[in-house]
Amino acid sequence: MTPKTSNRLDRLVESLTPMVKHALNEYSDHLAPRHVRNSCKYRFKQGFYYQLSRYLPQHHLVSRAALELSKELGFEDECWSMEWDEQPKYDPLGRKTFHIEHIFTGEMFFQALKSLNDVGELNEKTLLQFVLDNYRTAWILKEEDKKLVKSNRGTTLQDALNHYEEVGIDLLYKPWEATSRQTACLS
Repeated sequence: MTPKTSNRLDRLVESLTPMVKHALNEYSDHLAPRHVRNSCKYRFKQGFYYQLSRYLPQHHLVSRAALELSKELGFEDECWSMEWDEQPKYDPLGRKTFHIEHIFTGEMFFQALKSLNDVGELNEKTLLQFVLDNYRTAWILKEEDKKLVKSNRGTTLQDALNHYEEVGIDLLYKPWEATSRQTACLS
């Protein structure tokens, strides 16, 4: 029996592991109709991948250019941890200046977890560790986002980080600081 989980992210992964595995198994079934396979990928991304940012207590990486503009606009502290739905109140043009980007993309996540699943190594523990090791977001400018490959930036988080560097996006890291909002995610 699996021990009780200790925080919200653990409980999310525990509850979604069967759905993730089912979506990956169905997608891998080459006899499944195309619309079923497409639905599986959609379910994976919408029902799992895009939910992770709400459960991971972490700062965005921030591009040097986005940080400089955030300073000019007076919200440099907020740019490290704002959520997607908060962006319009800081972005002078709604969502046309800044962009919150997944560094290790949803497609990269899907393919990596599919590979783990295909060899029988995907389970609650490996899924949680994979999330912790690879899920990162970046606060960048829309003009920087246009330089990035949209789906496949390699097979590892480091490959994806290298891609940012290769296209001239300088990502900055903020040291971890526990805040009440981040601590709340752990409860």
